[in-house]
Amino acid sequence: QEQQYHDELQVNKQALQQQKSKEAQLQQALVLKEAELQEHCKRLEEREMVQKKERDNLRDNLEKKNSMINHLQNELVLVYGSKSWRATRVLRKLKRYFK
Repeated sequence: QEQQYHDELQVNKQALQQQKSKEAQLQQALVLKEAELQEHCKRLEEREMVQKKERDNLRDNLEKKNSMINHLQNELVLVYGSKSWRATRVLRKLKRYFK
């Protein structure tokens, strides 16, 4: 019976050693996956920064274009409201007529 306990103990030790080996492998795999995840997060953060800069540039360009549109619309109002524009109305109509 003592031999049986000794054999069981050996089997349990081997099983424990296999468990520890498997645990070490899983721990290594976990460390690698965590490193991959950190690298992936870093790339996402970098991409987010690039996209934020692009978005900011687009917003700035849009604001500049809107400002230019407003400026040109105001100029048109001034031109169409000017005395010279009103005075040359007949000439513009004649030009269209003879084209």
